[in-house]
Amino acid sequence: MALLYPISNSTFGDSRQTAGSGGLRKYVLAQYQGDADLDWVKRLRTFLGPEELKYRDFHPEHRRIKSSNPDLFKAIENGIGQATVIVIDPEPIALNEYDWYVREQAEYGVDYTAKDITDICAISLLAGTPIAYLPEKLDIFGSMSATYPAVRLSGFAPEELLRKERAWSQQMAYGLAVPDTREWWKQLRKIPPAVTARLNLYLYSVGEGGVTVHRPGEEIAVWRRV
Repeated sequence: MALLYPISNSTFGDSRQTAGSGGLRKYVLAQYQGDADLDWVKRLRTFLGPEELKYRDFHPEHRRIKSSNPDLFKAIENGIGQATVIVIDPEPIALNEYDWYVREQAEYGVDYTAKDITDICAISLLAGTPIAYLPEKLDIFGSMSATYPAVRLSGFAPEELLRKERAWSQQMAYGLAVPDTREWWKQLRKIPPAVTARLNLYLYSVGEGGVTVHRPGEEIAVWRRV
């Protein structure tokens, strides 16, 4: 079971292919703290129509929004300004790998394929994230061998993380552990049961007296101290 560590109250992600990208997509994460004002999201979704808010729907309409509804456009600008935006761009890695194959006089389709390039991009990006090194830091404070099943540092190597992601199935489960407080229960209640069911995600509230387990698809009750 994988353990996810929350680093913000709300995280939104999407991908987009940009001009001249050669087919590779950029991945964008926007992270918001709990006190962020996201009312502009509801207003923009109502204005555009689709249930899911996408940049591809907003971009062709942004000039019309700015002229016809300047208050909404200003709210969008302020709302985006509250986010910590992370852009993941695999293109520099891919270009570097293409150059290496050219220097080695490798032949495309024989010595390497597009899959080799994307695999190298994925491993390189994983290697640059904190998750690849987090277990080593945690092991400093206590042996991970005490967990069941036993955790090994090798399991968090970029190549192994990529293999596990591709081997995903309904038999795999994920877990999110948070402190057993009223504030954290409020955050857990924001995750729709349909989402936890689809991801097979277990939610854990950890306190001094024990652990409350919320199973995938389970409606979370209002927090109360037992």
